[in-house]
Amino acid sequence: MSFDPKEAKEHQIKVLKQAPVMYNLLDLVPSECTWYITASDLEKHIYNMACQYLGASEVTMVTLERGLKETRRPYCYLWIKQNSRHLVDRRERDPNQVFTPTMERYSDDLKRFAEQFAPNRQEDGTPINRKKLIRLLKNENSDKSIVAIVLDLNRILQRLFDTENKSFIDTYGNGPDVNARRCWIRCRGIYDRRSDGRGQIQSIQVTKFFDGGRSNHSRPHPVGQFRDRDNRDR
Repeated sequence: MSFDPKEAKEHQIKVLKQAPVMYNLLDLVPSECTWYITASDLEKHIYNMACQYLGASEVTMVTLERGLKETRRPYCYLWIKQNSRHLVDRRERDPNQVFTPTMERYSDDLKRFAEQFAPNRQEDGTPINRKKLIRLLKNENSDKSIVAIVLDLNRILQRLFDTENKSFIDTYGNGPDVNARRCWIRCRGIYDRRSDGRGQIQSIQVTKFFDGGRSNHSRPHPVGQFRDRDNRDR
């Protein structure tokens, strides 16, 4: 499908007409925007994106699960078939062999997908080796025919919310009247309340922002003098 800047602008105008929260009489541009997306809707968006990279017949589902309490960022898992072509190299498969090949070789499509959306850092910030970006987890339930690939929700949201302004520039250009500043993303899960403290994810709060361009010059601020205090005491 070809990209049509005019059609994209018209679509964005329709969206803005539904967003009075950012409208003001001072012509001010917000320094951040926040959205709330239901967990099921976000799972569908990520599922559709994964299908574009890996093929709809290979992707089973996407699930969001409760993450660390400190960050409130949910964990994200992409589920695919255990015998998927992205995990099993069928070109070397012998139809007469007894045993199914082990999951040792990943497809180039899966590697490219992981380069963009798999975690590239540990929880403590330590970089992950590029060769170990793909992490497979078994299903703890009865269905052993599918496995989970660990994804980084922040990296996914950076793409979906266009933090690098690639789609923005395609739509509006990059001229002197366009403010295509690099943006950032933060997200947190919103959970229902349960007595055991392990509520289910209801929605995701996503905030896209950039620095507000704070001035380096300090604003003058009056401070009381000691002699003024002395005069008051007399």
